[in-house]
Amino acid sequence: MKNKITGGNIILKNKLVLYIFVFLALIDVYNHLLYNDTKTLFVLIISGYITSLFTENMTIVLIMALVVSNVFKQFMYPNEYYKNIHENFENDDENDDENDDDDDDEDKKEMDTDSFKNKEKTKETLDDAERMANIQDRLISNLEKMQPMVKEMETFANKYSGHTSSDQFTKIMNTVKNATKKK
Repeated sequence: MKNKITGGNIILKNKLVLYIFVFLALIDVYNHLLYNDTKTLFVLIISGYITSLFTENMTIVLIMALVVSNVFKQFMYPNEYYKNIHENFENDDENDDENDDDDDDEDKKEMDTDSFKNKEKTKETLDDAERMANIQDRLISNLEKMQPMVKEMETFANKYSGHTSSDQFTKIMNTVKNATKKK
């Protein structure tokens, strides 16, 4: 392979700058994992690896990995990152309301699809809650059925708790094992 690129700006060789970019890269990786954005995380790792083939400077490797992955994220999901920002802004100018009649129709369509999605999620949540309630009921009824057996076992254990030694117990266990082997 060709010689790796060396030299460069003294800022790119500074340890403090390296630690800053390591911190930024860790935050970026954490966000990708938090939002389950494995594609962008994969691009971050691959771009960092490819950059490391050309230079030994870790600061440059991290900068390139961060830039490439964030550009990839912007081109792959352009509307998702600005959607929340756009929804939180309120328009204070009354003059702009006259020009936004077309936008209102689009907003209504978006609201209809959002409400439909919310209804589906609510229905799924109710179905899940109903299944969980059924499972809980079955568990409670099974525990109630087991309660008499547990009481019998407790009285049996209390009856023989102080009377047997470990030698007697091993003899009993060996007898049981031999009896089961014969069958």
